[in-house]
Amino acid sequence: MDAKNLAAIGRVLRGFPFLRLAYIYGSALSRDDFRDVDIALGLAARLEAQSSQGCRSPLPKRAARASAGHDCVGVRVKIAAALGRRLGWDFDVNLLGEMPLPLQYRVIATGRCVLRRSDIERTRYEARVLNEFLDFKPSHDRLLAESLRRAARA
Repeated sequence: MDAKNLAAIGRVLRGFPFLRLAYIYGSALSRDDFRDVDIALGLAARLEAQSSQGCRSPLPKRAARASAGHDCVGVRVKIAAALGRRLGWDFDVNLLGEMPLPLQYRVIATGRCVLRRSDIERTRYEARVLNEFLDFKPSHDRLLAESLRRAARA
């Protein structure tokens, strides 16, 4: 995906005031024959806190004012539809607050940020994910190695 398309995605997302961060990640960044575009969204804290799905915000609570009157499931559908209409691709919309820590790490390590309302917010979020992931990584690696050993024996 080229810079022009990444910028177009960012322009569409800026129209949703409750979005604080957005990253494109996955095969759309590295291949021309991608099926869909993976996008991870950081929502205002209030929106994620009021969701019946129990999603949680990766962002500070003061970012919450713009989120009143929305729900997490509706947000995914609305954003996927808006992006699809504008760009002509299918979008797999995920919420950062619902993603497992290793996937959040992968998003920030390999993805491209296409929307950030605040550099400070982005930096704090990425620093928190890096810190938590690096603390968790030795356990993750041991569990993965054990799972692979068990699978090889089966």
